[in-house]
Amino acid sequence: MVVDVVERMAGAQAKLLRMVQERQFQRVGGTKTLDADIRIVAATNRDLRKAVEDGTFREDLYYRLNVVSIRLPPLRDRPEDLPPLVEHALARYAAELGRAPLAISEEAWHLLRTYPWPGNIRELNNVIERATVLAPDDGIEVDDLPEELRELEAPADNDTSAVHLIPPEPSEIRPYRDSVLEAKRAIIRRALEKTDGHQTKAAELLGVRQPYLARLIKNLGVPKP
Repeated sequence: MVVDVVERMAGAQAKLLRMVQERQFQRVGGTKTLDADIRIVAATNRDLRKAVEDGTFREDLYYRLNVVSIRLPPLRDRPEDLPPLVEHALARYAAELGRAPLAISEEAWHLLRTYPWPGNIRELNNVIERATVLAPDDGIEVDDLPEELRELEAPADNDTSAVHLIPPEPSEIRPYRDSVLEAKRAIIRRALEKTDGHQTKAAELLGVRQPYLARLIKNLGVPKP
């Protein structure tokens, strides 16, 4: 089955390469060659160079497509893009549902800014569409967001179990993104050290669920204690 899939992918890549190079193609089931006057904008979340090395992506097609390359960082690394993306999604889904764009409460905004968005723009659009469908006319609140975002809610003010996990202030000024990521790593490391590496207990200490903590450990590259 895997071999069959690879062979079919190779055949599709060969046909795409021909269209890109010769600007010609044939319709499925057709016999007449047609001219193609097009521009191609391709996007992928795969490492195509590695795919070329592995033999699953044609090298000649890679260089044909990779004329002008733009690398877009994941959404978690560009928090400044979140407000306009959310506003665009709010307007889009409100128009589709025939309702006015909804406001977002400060508490809900806090969770949107804190969440690491492993699914990037698609996940963000899905969250906003869901909230637009479920939320009442007075706006989007925390309860209108999916469970994985609500897991990020801070512990109650009288819960002092996580106070000592706040990392010390850095001695030098570093780029904002690097400082935030390192702070997250330090918090998780100290929670794991305190619980002897037990993720479920560390998640309870931090006030999040274990599956979310496991994703953070993987995404942030937190070493085992």
